[in-house]
Amino acid sequence: MEQATAGHIQNPNQRQPQSNRQAVLAAGNSQPDELKGLGMMMQHLLQGQQVQAKTLNQVTTEMDTRMGNMFTELNNKYDTLTIHIRKIDVQLAQTAESSELKVEISSGLCCVLCVVV
Repeated sequence: MEQATAGHIQNPNQRQPQSNRQAVLAAGNSQPDELKGLGMMMQHLLQGQQVQAKTLNQVTTEMDTRMGNMFTELNNKYDTLTIHIRKIDVQLAQTAESSELKVEISSGLCCVLCVVV
């Protein structure tokens, strides 16, 4: 089955020209190379992400520790302030009691002195 086309005889069983075969082979060979390159790029990207995740984990741990220490320190200061305020409350109550007694005693003395005279 030969066909005549523009002075050329083509056989359907005839092979492709050499340049076409090389182009197909080059495309076929470049695909595995491209996949290897993409695979290496993905591996490099994943390694970078693992390093970043490790760094982020360290920073997060440090922040958590600092926040815990700050909370403990603030809580201790709050407790100290609460104790100090309670002491002042007790002193104020004691001062008020002694002032009332002094007023009652002095006013009682006045009345006793006034009656005696």
